[in-house]
Amino acid sequence: VMRWSIAGTLLGAVLLWANPVMIVGFLGLGLMGFAQAPIFAIQVGETPRRVGMSHVANSIGLQVGFTGLGGALVPGFIGLLTPSLGVESIALFTMLACILLLLMHELILRREAQLIVRQGE
Repeated sequence: VMRWSIAGTLLGAVLLWANPVMIVGFLGLGLMGFAQAPIFAIQVGETPRRVGMSHVANSIGLQVGFTGLGGALVPGFIGLLTPSLGVESIALFTMLACILLLLMHELILRREAQLIVRQGE
């Protein structure tokens, strides 16, 4: 589900970037919102498995705190850059963030797979 959510967000950002004013751009924006909906819930839901029950409360607290901080700072930063880079830059920043999220997600999955193999030895 996480990969599909990231892919849907990336596709929506591409549609928004390709045609930011017309109906295609609006459909891309809607797709981005629909695709992003499960990402935070999945990350919080996977926390107990990834960090262990003894660290769940602190880890989820940090996740929620940094989500609020990122939700305030990142759009503000992009808003400061938009007048000089144009409105299309919003979609480009979203595409870059999706690619970064996908890379981090895949690295985490690879690391978890390596840990499982090591435990089986």
